[in-house]
Amino acid sequence: MDVRRRIGRGMAAVGVLIGALGVFVTGAAADNEPNFQPCPAALQGARDPGLVKSTEPSGGTVDDPAPIAPGTVVQVTLTWAVTDWVAIDQVVDCVFIGGELVVALSAGEKPGVNDGSFTHAYTIPTDAEEGTLVCDVGRLSGQPGATNATDDTHKSNIVCFEVSADTSTTTTSTTSTSTTSTTSTSTTSTSTTSTSTTSTTSTTSTTSTTIQQPTTTTQPFVPEATTTTVAPTTPTIEDQV
Repeated sequence: MDVRRRIGRGMAAVGVLIGALGVFVTGAAADNEPNFQPCPAALQGARDPGLVKSTEPSGGTVDDPAPIAPGTVVQVTLTWAVTDWVAIDQVVDCVFIGGELVVALSAGEKPGVNDGSFTHAYTIPTDAEEGTLVCDVGRLSGQPGATNATDDTHKSNIVCFEVSADTSTTTTSTTSTSTTSTTSTSTTSTSTTSTSTTSTTSTTSTTSTTIQQPTTTTQPFVPEATTTTVAPTTPTIEDQV
C-alpha cells in the first residue's frame, strides 16, 4: 500500500498533501532554522538503513499502527553512523496527524551536529479523536562521507500510532494515575421453598366395647306385710259383770 495514501487518508499525490500543508508551512525557513517543506517527500521512496528511528513507547507501521492514548508523550531518537557524513546540512523529524504535517510537533537542527543521534519529544494532542493516525519520519541531508553508499539525503523508517481511548500504553515521562472504580453488585437470590404437604389420612378404628351391665328389673313396690301382734286380753272384772 502506498505510504502517502495511507497516511494522507486518500490523498492522491504528494503535491496535494503539500498544498494542504500551506497553513503550517508558510515559507522558506531562515538559514539557521529547520526547513520542514521536504517532509512530505520523506514519506516517499525506499527507506535508508543508515538512518534509524526508534520511539518510546514503541510505535508500529503505517499498516499496523500501535495504539496510543491522547496526551501520551512520545520520545523520538534518530541514529546514524558519523562516518557516513562529512557534514550535516540539517536533520528533522516530521510529525503527521491525520495526514497533515504539524510543524508545532516536529523538530530539527540546522545545521545538524554530526554526533550520531538526534532526539526530541512530542505529545499526542489531548483532543485527538479515536482512530486518528499519527506518524513521524526522520530526514537527514548533508555531505556524504566515504561509508555513505546511498546519497546526500537519508529517510528513516516511518513510525505510526493510532489514537485509542482504551490502551495500556505508558511512557517513562508521563505519570498516569489509575483509579480503580469498584462496583459492588448485590445479587439477591430469591430462594423459593416449595413446601410439600403430605396429606396423611389417618383412619382411626374405633372399637366400641359394650359392657353388659346386669339388667335390673324394677318390680312394683309391694309394701311388706305388717304383722300386728295382739296380746291376749285378760278380762277385767268389769268385763265379767
